[in-house]
Amino acid sequence: MEPKLKNSPSSPVRKAPRLAYLISGSAGDGVSLKRALKALYHPRNQYAVHLDLEATAEERLGLARWVSEEKVFEEVGNVRVVVRSNLVTYRGLTMVSNTLHAAAILLKDIDDGESWDWFINLSASDYPLMTQDGNKCIIYIIQYFVINYYLIMSKVGLVLLWSR
Repeated sequence: MEPKLKNSPSSPVRKAPRLAYLISGSAGDGVSLKRALKALYHPRNQYAVHLDLEATAEERLGLARWVSEEKVFEEVGNVRVVVRSNLVTYRGLTMVSNTLHAAAILLKDIDDGESWDWFINLSASDYPLMTQDGNKCIIYIIQYFVINYYLIMSKVGLVLLWSR
């Protein structure tokens, strides 16, 4: 009887990271928020969009209507409008509270069994300089090097401890 050999990969196969975004804005940022969301959009990611209390009720309703009418957002179901608008002071505790509130919304609505790996907080005035696939490639490389750096440094640390 021949022994059965299992082929094991030399390194584990990693999935591309899933990202969660909070894109927030204030009065007059509705158009730029939509533009940023369209540029950042990828069906694998999760999105929360928020216009603070400085924005008019019409702007906030317009954003919610736009998200609900966009066909791809409706089909995939990964864009959520933060309906409870907060007054956000961008140098204060309210910014942290708003970020945590959006993260809680995105965590609560996970229904496919997979959470996101990274949370990115952007304002409506931020605009990406590369595609989502490029962003994922960079994040994958960073994850790879951080893990390997940690493993190498922990081994070096063990060697240094033993050499004393």
